[in-house]
Amino acid sequence: MKESEVVRYVESWLKNERKYSKKEGYEIICKMKRSGADCIVKKGGKTIVQVETKGSSGDIYSGLGQCLWYFWEESSAETYLAVPYNLPSNIKIEDIKQVMDHNSLSFGLMEIQKNGKPKVIRRIK
Repeated sequence: MKESEVVRYVESWLKNERKYSKKEGYEIICKMKRSGADCIVKKGGKTIVQVETKGSSGDIYSGLGQCLWYFWEESSAETYLAVPYNLPSNIKIEDIKQVMDHNSLSFGLMEIQKNGKPKVIRRIK
């Protein structure tokens, strides 16, 4: 799954399942960029949610470091790493979760399933 697809599915999740809407004063910004989280929800200029996305060919472990940095910068925002179901064979979603648990990382992990629905694998601590 390409990272652009992951971004699109996360954006849909934020709008349709998390119910962040412009009418309620939320701003959803989702685009792949070189710095900062790929999907951000803001309200009144304050970041509420930030999601780093990775595609199946991306460096998943660098995403952990990026989320750690984003959380440090905006510790009041919900922070997630979103990865696709079709990770490379040498990376397992459970291993990523164990790394996060072992190091008591304060952000969540979601997997984009084959049907495009995000599934939260690890809740925010």
